[in-house]
Amino acid sequence: MELVKVENGSIVVAEDVLEKFHEFQVVKARMEMEEKKVKEALLMAMEENGIKSFENDFVKITYKAPTTRKSIDSNALKEQGLYDAFVKETPVKSSVVLTWK
Repeated sequence: MELVKVENGSIVVAEDVLEKFHEFQVVKARMEMEEKKVKEALLMAMEENGIKSFENDFVKITYKAPTTRKSIDSNALKEQGLYDAFVKETPVKSSVVLTWK
């Protein structure tokens, strides 16, 4: 079975494939929410107790303290006419986006 076919200039995807993929996306979203909750709880516990790392048979968890990041203000460079002198173009590969209804 082909996952994706083109018929008369239109994309055709098997219904069961789309259903399975959608189910996967729903489960993935739930798992990502759970992961976020666990990470938030770990972060709070580690900060409150001064724990920098934790390790057991299954996982190693390392606390990363807050820091600052430096970035370039592209709008200021544009205003001064310097942006084009320093802009760098990087190729980005093609992709598809699925939006569930």
